[in-house]
Amino acid sequence: MTLLKSWRPLLAFVITGGLLVSLCYLALRPEHLLSVPEGAAPGSLTMRPCDYDTEAGTVAADCGTLAVPENRRDPESELIALPGTRVRATSANPAEPIFRLGGGPGRTNMDFPQASRLTGKHDVVLVGYRGVDGSRRLDCPEVAAVMQSGDGIAASKTLPATTKAFELCADRLTDDGIDLTGYSALQRVEDLEAARTALGYSQINLLSSSAGTRTAMIYSWRHPKVLHRSAMVSVNPPGHFFWDPRITDAQFAQYTRLCDDDKACAARTSDLAESVRKTAGEIPERWGPSASRTPTSGF
Repeated sequence: MTLLKSWRPLLAFVITGGLLVSLCYLALRPEHLLSVPEGAAPGSLTMRPCDYDTEAGTVAADCGTLAVPENRRDPESELIALPGTRVRATSANPAEPIFRLGGGPGRTNMDFPQASRLTGKHDVVLVGYRGVDGSRRLDCPEVAAVMQSGDGIAASKTLPATTKAFELCADRLTDDGIDLTGYSALQRVEDLEAARTALGYSQINLLSSSAGTRTAMIYSWRHPKVLHRSAMVSVNPPGHFFWDPRITDAQFAQYTRLCDDDKACAARTSDLAESVRKTAGEIPERWGPSASRTPTSGF
């Protein structure tokens, strides 16, 4: 049995916990929604001076609203509004700006206190994610209710209820006039491109993490000439939410060798991989509303 197989309880626990955190975030965020500025044209960006909170304190920035089509494939599509923030570089002649793409999915792209680490030589630009930060949000309390009352979003006995909850949410959002086919990674990429054009940057850098790396990858395919550099952290390409067990085992073997060579680590365990395997097998059955163990047939 591979180490990854023995990690199934831990994987289920982490994934379900992460989804719950995301849903809790959606429930706690402000109710205020942006609105499309009167007379706005597709791709227009209105900006005003504002303050932005960073690790280094509050800094001067520009905040605004980007107007984009809800669905660029539909010439009759309504406009939606997305927030945009530019934290200006502190140098007189900054290099190419850095567009930040956070992970999730489902989390805001407007919270980046680490921006102050980068503004010595670059503007840092944040463009809100459609469906999350803008004038139309794809919240699904129906799914949250199933997750909080069931044994896990992918458990065999709750999977039908989860599927039905997503269907009910999709039907409700569609009845509210939202074109769900417009909320894709490709449309998100074009939102970034619209912001780049409106701000007048000839080339940009991308700094992405986790699910945001997928958007960065698609951007590089569609707009290679305007992309200066792309830095990806915790890369998560399509089709690889679960990784090859052989690669995972090889990585843990390497970590174990590194631990053996480190005095502090070696003093805590004689076999790092075995310690991880043992810990994964001792995870509690439940943590609050979340089930840490998911039946094999349902996950």
